[in-house]
Amino acid sequence: MRPKHRSYWFATLYTSLTCAIALGQNESPPTAVNNALIVQNTLYQARQSSVKGDAAKAITLLESNLHLINGNREYLSALRDAYWARIQELQTNGQTDAIKAVFDRLKILDPTASLPKTVISDPKQNRPPTEGPVGDDPFQQTPLQRSGARELVRKGADAFAERKYSDAARFFEQANALDPASLGDARVSWAYCRLHQVIQLLNQLSVDRSQLTQLEKEVEESLILAKDKESLVSFGRQVQDRVRDRLRTEVSRGAAPEASTTGWQVVESANFRILHVHTREWAEQLLAVAEKARATQFEKWFGPAPQSWAPRCDIFVYKSGLEYAQATRQPPTSPGHSTIETNSGKVVRRRVDLAGDHVNLIGGGLPHEVTHVVLADLFSETPLPRWADEAMAVLTEPRSHVDRYLRALPRCQKDGTLIPLKQLLTSTEFPEARYITAFYCQSVAVVDLLVAEKDAQSFLLFLRTSQRYGVEKALERSYGIRGFAELQRKLSARMPAD
Repeated sequence: MRPKHRSYWFATLYTSLTCAIALGQNESPPTAVNNALIVQNTLYQARQSSVKGDAAKAITLLESNLHLINGNREYLSALRDAYWARIQELQTNGQTDAIKAVFDRLKILDPTASLPKTVISDPKQNRPPTEGPVGDDPFQQTPLQRSGARELVRKGADAFAERKYSDAARFFEQANALDPASLGDARVSWAYCRLHQVIQLLNQLSVDRSQLTQLEKEVEESLILAKDKESLVSFGRQVQDRVRDRLRTEVSRGAAPEASTTGWQVVESANFRILHVHTREWAEQLLAVAEKARATQFEKWFGPAPQSWAPRCDIFVYKSGLEYAQATRQPPTSPGHSTIETNSGKVVRRRVDLAGDHVNLIGGGLPHEVTHVVLADLFSETPLPRWADEAMAVLTEPRSHVDRYLRALPRCQKDGTLIPLKQLLTSTEFPEARYITAFYCQSVAVVDLLVAEKDAQSFLLFLRTSQRYGVEKALERSYGIRGFAELQRKLSARMPAD
């Protein structure tokens, strides 16, 4: 869409969405409402699969509820597009034997459809043209894909200009699946469309907890797309607040019971509950540190902190390391640990246990553990690997503490406990005990290096990319680092002298 029209459409959409929030929708008979919810949720799930480049899953989802759609054109259009996307995938992968079955179903929806000659003929003789190796590298696109993506962006812009937000969202999703770089300024329009769909679903009579979790993620992704448009981000936060208000209600129904307060003194804030045996003044100081750490870590790694946690995080502060060890069976020298429980990709219990007499409790131990709880929120569906989780928490401590880990690297090298980077960064758990010091030192060194290369939020995006495509591809995509060997050279150059 032309830039000079954009502000008009955005202002119009603000008005329409705000009215939708306030007014809701008329009630329908239960069966019709249930079917409508199933259809809308199936559409949402299928679109998410399309965005991830999984047309086969999108087709499976859409075909599973065809009997409920009652001629829904949007649904049939999404299925048609999924068939085309699947044919493109099969063509690119040279799986021409499987194309006919998909094309036969496509012809039912679109009798005028016809396959390009490159699809019909022998794939060994008619490979799509490329500008280098395509293989299984998800970041490479053929000219055919780029051209198709640009056309989809154009269609999306036209649909957006006509206020056909569902159609526009579908076109933008498909373009993103083919070539994310094709979207350009249309990312903002796509964010609007996605927020529009969230509002529509929120106005349904019954949206369950799993759907609300998906809607929350949808809003978060929309905010990332709209990050350069301040007015849209502000509106998106309003939508996010409404989703989270609904979600808090659902969580309170199914969350684990709160810990017993028997024998503890309690002070509370919006996000934390301190259970302690110390003075109230001291506990309130600890509460302020916890709130500040939460806000700081959200801001550092992600952006503005979300609304209050529900449930709040319980922080048990024992009188001494000995009492902490007796109650938790952790080493008495440990400053503390955190416990997070999730259900259906949502955190339902947060708890931190601390030794109240630890010398670095306020300056390091508490912010460290709060960071673990924050990261559990940001990666509730697919938890972070231990190396990233632990190192990101260490980086919240004073710089002198971080440097202590880095200074220990030469000693780890001498005693032969350094872990090969490929092994370290592709593992998800702690190593055996003899390697634990090297594990922490190397993990901190890697995260410290990559954060310094760009910034903390870029590192978070690198982690998300790693979860989808693997660490090595993500290193090149995010930092231009070509493999573990080059990363090791960068680390070695920063390693302090023994």
